[in-house]
Amino acid sequence: QKVDRETSHILRMRNPLLLSRPSKDHSMRWGLMCTGSAMLLAIVVAHGALHRMLSLAPANSRGYRPAVHLSAESSGLGMVYGAQRICRQSKHKKFQHGVERTKLAAGSHAKILGLRSFNSQKRSVAAAAEAIPPAVIIGGGRVGQALKNMGSGGDVILGRYDLWPENAPEGPIFVATRNDALDDVIEKVPEHRREDIVFMQNGMLEPYLNKMNLSDATQVLVYFAVAKLGDPPTDGITDMNPEGLTAAYGKWAEAAADRFHNQGLSCKVLNKEEFRASMFEKLIWICSFMLVGARHPGATVGDVESKHTEEVTRLIDELAAAVPDVKFESKLAERLRSYARSVSHFPTAVKEFQWRNGYFNDLSVKAYKEGEKKDPLPLHSTWLAEIGQGKVVPFPFEGYKEHITEEEMREQDEILKVYEKKREEERQIKLKKKQEAEEKRRLEKEKADTAKKEKELKEEQVTKARQLEMAKTAAEEETKRSRRKAGI
Repeated sequence: QKVDRETSHILRMRNPLLLSRPSKDHSMRWGLMCTGSAMLLAIVVAHGALHRMLSLAPANSRGYRPAVHLSAESSGLGMVYGAQRICRQSKHKKFQHGVERTKLAAGSHAKILGLRSFNSQKRSVAAAAEAIPPAVIIGGGRVGQALKNMGSGGDVILGRYDLWPENAPEGPIFVATRNDALDDVIEKVPEHRREDIVFMQNGMLEPYLNKMNLSDATQVLVYFAVAKLGDPPTDGITDMNPEGLTAAYGKWAEAAADRFHNQGLSCKVLNKEEFRASMFEKLIWICSFMLVGARHPGATVGDVESKHTEEVTRLIDELAAAVPDVKFESKLAERLRSYARSVSHFPTAVKEFQWRNGYFNDLSVKAYKEGEKKDPLPLHSTWLAEIGQGKVVPFPFEGYKEHITEEEMREQDEILKVYEKKREEERQIKLKKKQEAEEKRRLEKEKADTAKKEKELKEEQVTKARQLEMAKTAAEEETKRSRRKAGI
C-alpha cells in the first residue's frame, strides 16, 4: 500500500501482537482482521491513556524515545498499517477493502514527529500546537523555498545580494547558500543578529566559524533532499538509521527541528560533542564517496557502494582514524554505505575542496611540515594526486624511498608557497570579477532608474500640457458661448 509521507514513520512502530508471519490460511487472516478491528476500537476509545503511557516510555540505548502526537486517528492508523504488514500477501479483496475502510475511518493525517532526544521530548510533543517562529531565509533556491514551506508564515526570503530588511523577523536566520557565499551572507547580517545565524552547509565549517567568532553558532546537518524547486523534501532515512539522520545543535536547534517536524521530516537535537561526531561522519561520507567516484569516471554513489565497496571502506576507515578527539559509534563504514544506498542516484565529483577533502589534505601537509616520516592519510593523498586535486605531499608512498631531509622540506615549503600564491591570485581574480559584476549591476540599475524617472517626468510634462490645452480650449468655448448669449 502506498503510504503518504506524513504517516510513513508509523511503519516503524512495532506492535508485538501483529508481528507473526503471514498465515496461508484465510480463516487465520480473517481472525487477525477481527482482532485488529477490536484492538482498533479499544485504542480509539482509550487514546488519552495510551498517550500518557507513550510519554512515560523508557528511552532506548542511544537516549531517544518516540515522540508522537498520539490521537484517535494516529492510533487507528498504527493498527491499520500493522494489519497491512500481516496481510501484504493476501489476495482476498473483501479483506483489503475492509482494511482500506478502516484506514479511512481512522483518518489519514496523523502527524508523526520522528525521534527526539529525551531532554527535548516535551517540546516536540507540543510542537504542532505552537506556531513555527518566523525566520529570515537567505537563499531562494530549492532548500530555501522548502524551508519557507515548512514554516507557519511570516518568513522573509532574501537573495544573495539583497539588502537586510528593516522588518526582519527576530527568529532564526537560515543560510541556504553555497559555502563560497558565506562571507557575503555574514557581512549582510547586522552584527547584533549574527548569533541567530543557522548554518546548513556541507563540509568542515569549524575553522571558518572560529575565524569569524561564530564558534557557537547553530548548525544543521541536512540529510533531506529537494529534487527540484517547489518539490517536497525527501527525508534521509536508512535501514541502519530508521530514526533519521538530520541533526541540529545550538541556540536555534529546537526551532529548526520543529520546522522540519512540521513537514514530517526527522531531526535530532544534539549536544556539541554528539554533533561534532555526526558532522565528521557526514564529512567522511562526502569525502570518501566523492573521491572514489572521481577515480571511476561516471560512477554514481550507488556504483561506489556496490562496485567499489572495498575501496570506499578502506578510505572511510583511514579518514575516521585521522580525525582527532572524536569517538565514532561502531559500524561506521556500514552506516555510511547504508546512507549511500538511499541516495544511490547521486553523481560523484570532488567539489568545494576547501570545505571537504581539503580538511584531510591539510592534515597530511601538517604532518609533513612537522617532520613526520609517514602520511597519516596515504590512500587519500595518493588518490587525490591521481585526479589532480589538493597539495602534493612527497611522503614515501608505494614505490617511493623515504626522504625527509631539511633541503627537501625547504623545497616543499617553496612549492607550497607558490601554490598558495597562485590560489590567492585566483581568489583575487574571482573577487575582482565579482566586484565588477556587482558594479555593472549597480550601474545598470542606476541607468534603469534614471531612465524610468525621465520617462515619468516626460509623461508628467505631457499630461500637464494636455491639461493646459484642455483648460484653454474650455475657456475659449466658454467665451464663445457667452458672446452668443449676449448677441455679440
